[in-house]
Amino acid sequence: MLSEITTIIPTRNRVSFLEKTIISILNQSDDYINKIIICDNASEDSTEELVNKFQNKYKNIKYFKHKTNIGLYQNFSFGISKVKTKYFNLISDDDQLARGYLHYCLNIFPGSDPLLNLSSPLLSKQLFFMTLLKTWVV
Repeated sequence: MLSEITTIIPTRNRVSFLEKTIISILNQSDDYINKIIICDNASEDSTEELVNKFQNKYKNIKYFKHKTNIGLYQNFSFGISKVKTKYFNLISDDDQLARGYLHYCLNIFPGSDPLLNLSSPLLSKQLFFMTLLKTWVV
């Protein structure tokens, strides 16, 4: 059975970066099931239209748009609360994953507890607590 991993992309008014981020996730390996959750923190640009374009082609993308700005960390936490897979990855809307990155991470930690791959060491302390929150929420 293939492993499943969810990539969470919190975003707000960054449509100019988001397309490359989504493409970098879609271009990962096919030896696992990759789900994408996009948490839009009340963007006022064309983020929703861009995501809808991808959703028409890829059924593994879920999109949630908040009516008001709920704050950066609350948006992260919201995304984590929507994860239904054992493994998840949280990246910024302007990050791009190198091809094979998720495959590499899954092979390093086979059979491990729920996993959070950090793209930015600056967020590590805040995201550590969010990882604990996922354990409580799910």
